[in-house]
Amino acid sequence: MPQFDIYVRNALQWGIGKVWSVSPDEALKEAQRLIDADPASFEMFSDGEFCDGITQIRIYESGDNETLAKWQSPHHGLRVFASELLAVAENVVERWEDGNLAEAVRRLAAVIAKTTQQDL
Repeated sequence: MPQFDIYVRNALQWGIGKVWSVSPDEALKEAQRLIDADPASFEMFSDGEFCDGITQIRIYESGDNETLAKWQSPHHGLRVFASELLAVAENVVERWEDGNLAEAVRRLAAVIAKTTQQDL
């Protein structure tokens, strides 16, 4: 059985692991099972502590850089839009207090659409 490298990401860090499987798709399924069973089992890098919420998994053949299988949460990369979402949400609250909500809600809807349509 071939060995596959697993690359995982969450909001703050990335990590690696290995799995032996018959195919890249089966390796991806095995990686997902490993994450469900014990997400801290992956060697994570960045800030030194593991944080939950894996948002991306990529499978590579050992020694190669070509992605053979991948899974990505719809929330992967949401941090890119965090400051814009916060600013618009604060504007909605401010407009609510002033009684002029329609424009702020339209701006919020536009930012939400941008965050959910972009493939990060």
